[in-house]
Amino acid sequence: MTYSDADLSLAIASIDSAVAGKPKFEAQRAVWEIFPIVFDSDTSDLEDKNSSLGTAISWAFAYKISVGEVNGKPRCSVEAHYTAASGEITPPPPRSVADEIKRIWATVATESGTSFVRARAYHLLFEAKIRPVVDNARRACENYIDTALGWEIGLDRTRYLNIALRLARAISARDLVAHVTGLMVQDIGHCVENPGYGPGISLPLINALNAERPSPKMLDALLEQAYARYEDPFIRDEIVQLQIQRADADDVRRLHQEKLVSVWRNAAEGADGIVRASHLQTALERAEQTQQRDLIQRAASELQSIRNEDLELQTFRASIQRDPSEIDRLLRPITTASDWSEALGLFCLAYGPATGDVNANRATATRNQQEFVFLSLLDTQLLGGDGLPSFAPQSDDDRAEMRLAQQETHNLQATGPFLALALSTLARTHGIPSEDSMTEFFAQHALVDEDLAGAIARSFTRFWVGDFEAAGFTAAPRIETLARNLLISSNVGIYRLQRNEKPGQYPGLGFLLGALLETGLDESWYRCLYTVCANPAGGWNVRNEISHGFVDNVPSAVAAVLLQALMYLWLLAPADDEENYGSSDDTTK
Repeated sequence: MTYSDADLSLAIASIDSAVAGKPKFEAQRAVWEIFPIVFDSDTSDLEDKNSSLGTAISWAFAYKISVGEVNGKPRCSVEAHYTAASGEITPPPPRSVADEIKRIWATVATESGTSFVRARAYHLLFEAKIRPVVDNARRACENYIDTALGWEIGLDRTRYLNIALRLARAISARDLVAHVTGLMVQDIGHCVENPGYGPGISLPLINALNAERPSPKMLDALLEQAYARYEDPFIRDEIVQLQIQRADADDVRRLHQEKLVSVWRNAAEGADGIVRASHLQTALERAEQTQQRDLIQRAASELQSIRNEDLELQTFRASIQRDPSEIDRLLRPITTASDWSEALGLFCLAYGPATGDVNANRATATRNQQEFVFLSLLDTQLLGGDGLPSFAPQSDDDRAEMRLAQQETHNLQATGPFLALALSTLARTHGIPSEDSMTEFFAQHALVDEDLAGAIARSFTRFWVGDFEAAGFTAAPRIETLARNLLISSNVGIYRLQRNEKPGQYPGLGFLLGALLETGLDESWYRCLYTVCANPAGGWNVRNEISHGFVDNVPSAVAAVLLQALMYLWLLAPADDEENYGSSDDTTK
């Protein structure tokens, strides 16, 4: 069965009637109601010509036509409506459709009475390289312009003018380029002069014109008008960034850079709490991009003035209850140990890393990402102990690290208090060991001299007498000492010689822990040590916060976790005397 010329003419008349007076999306839907999209790309043997007629028309309005960047330059693209799991696309690329489909498109292009339909048909003929190729592109461009002028100023009109501009550029039609850019300039001027139009219309037009080489001379004046018209700092930021790009002299560029920083400083003046801090952070980021010292210092000074109480952040607390019999069972390794030294080893080994098993944590973090989709789409800004921004994820790897650290921190909040209870129970059950006996105990390892052994012993004693702050402050740096000693004993070269003004030194704790992981450190314990002490992407980051003076109080749970980490690294070191290892009964009751 074949279609007649009358069938094709009737089909064209029906789609002309369906799209008349409608915006782009509604017009496409109206065509699909008459000719539903055919999800079958095999049209090489079209025996059923009625099917080819419906396929040709439905596909013509199924392609996604848009303007995007290719190698840094704006390009018009024609993409498939749907991609199956098998990789098959519908519709197929215009050049690969059957000749019968192309013939129908050609007839639609010449016989349709609406510019919306003609623009599509001629554009697809151009993409299919049907001769005359340049003429098809020109006719598509002219019909895109006619269609756009038939609509009110808005997104559809903006997109069609942009498509027309790209087609005109593709065939080097200077008259059409001048015509379209002139229309764009008029629309931008109308938008910035009338309060009823938001930046969502004018900015895409401005960006399209800014990509032109050369761009219209009127654009600089339009950017100034847009800056004055739109007070939102995010919109002004985008406008001034364009002005900086367009500046042709250093002094002009500098003025725009100063204006960009002022955008965010002024926005901060009218904001409170975390919003004010966020605006000041952006001001500093923009200042750092300029590399102008005065701008950087001024922006940094204002951000530094923020205090925790200024942020108006909310604190949430939650508690959990455990059955006393369950607590007794969990404490049994401590209470049934033969003496304090055995109990101290079990305090570390019986309970494992405070952050939990790394594989279980990764699985939970992945599951949370899948279940809480909206939350996973939002990036989190971490604040340091001084209330200033400390870390924001910059990549998918950063986001994965932050999610894992968040799960580990959740575990720490539950495990830390129990470890504090276990350590206190050790002292109640076996008594507080004397400093001498503990020093002798810790000095059994080849990597721990008497002075270091005494320092570790005093950290535990401070916890047992209730000085958790002193215990935490003295335990944290000893973790780094033991990590460094372990690497040195493993013949891992880590010392760095002086470079210019940077003195010779060992690398920081984060690097040391990573090197230990490479030499065989258990990954779950590595994650515990890293997240508790030195993870910038989340966790407690206690060692760094203490070192920078941002910690005013150390709770018992935090001190206990640090002491457990210290104990674990100590257990990794080789003993000087295997026979006497761990044998000491001297305690202070």
